[in-house]
Formats: sequence, C-alpha cells, structure tokens
Amino acid sequence: MKAIVFGATGAVGRTLVPQLVESDKWSTVLCVARNEPEEWKQYLSKGKLQVQVEKDMDRLFKTEEWVFNGYDAIFVCFGSQVKHGEETFVKVDKTYPLLCADIAIKNKIPHYLLVSSTGGDTSSMLLYLRTKGEVERDLKLKKLQMLSILKPGLIKNRPDARFG
Repeated sequence: MKAIVFGATGAVGRTLVPQLVESDKWSTVLCVARNEPEEWKQYLSKGKLQVQVEKDMDRLFKTEEWVFNGYDAIFVCFGSQVKHGEETFVKVDKTYPLLCADIAIKNKIPHYLLVSSTGGDTSSMLLYLRTKGEVERDLKLKKLQMLSILKPGLIKNRPDARFG
C-alpha cells in the first residue's frame, strides 16, 4: 500500500513515519513536510520514503495541482499550539485537515486518518477542544470513503514541553 503523511515532522508524525517505513504493508510513504528531519536519511536510501518539502503550506493548499494517483491512505498529523495565536491554531488544526480531506476525495484515496485529541467537543469553552470537535464534525460531513479519527491522550515524546 501507499501512504501520504501530512504533519510528519511533529511529535506524532516522527513516530508514525518510521513505523510505516519499517512495515511490510507499505511500499511507499510520501511525507509532505516543511523540512526533512536528519533521522529520515536512513530511510531515504531504502527507496520507500519520499519527502516533498514545502516551506509554505498556505501556498501549497492554494494550488489545484494535487495529483496523488494510487495512494491508499492519507495520515493527517498536523498540530499547532494555542500560544501561537487563535488564527494560526485553527488554520493548522482545522483548516489544513479539512483541505487534506478534499485532497483525499479528489484523488480517490480510500482511507483518511486524522490524529485528533481526547475530549474534542464542538461546544467546549476551550479553543483547543472546540477546534478538535469542529474538525471531527466537519470531516464526518465530507464524502470520505473511510474515515478514522484517532484520539490519543497526552503525548509525552515532544521536544517542547506543554502544559496539560
């Protein structure tokens, strides 16, 4: 199978990518990321991992040139922090995942997987939980062939400490 990973350089993506590459189930793993982590060099030589470096995700999502023929799954692991501002947080944690869903639909990618969060609720007073609830709700309204919403608890392997 062939996978696309968005948000591959964050805490979840950095754990997911090696697992996909090392699995016999995946023949191709394409990561769309703002940079190429040094630890990926070992996987690039094997030919299974491909990296599309995109410094400007806003520009990337404005293009209609998305062509991903023959991919089986799209993993969406985007994540920002509320401390970067409400607008940035909502763009990264809601807008980008919804645009990825449009990419999946347009390219007939059968399985869309979103890493969300425990406690997402559209009526929450907390921006973080409300945004997570809204993106989950909106994804369920799209015409995705198969949707998996993964809701982990606290993620501890972050390079940056977070309050929670």
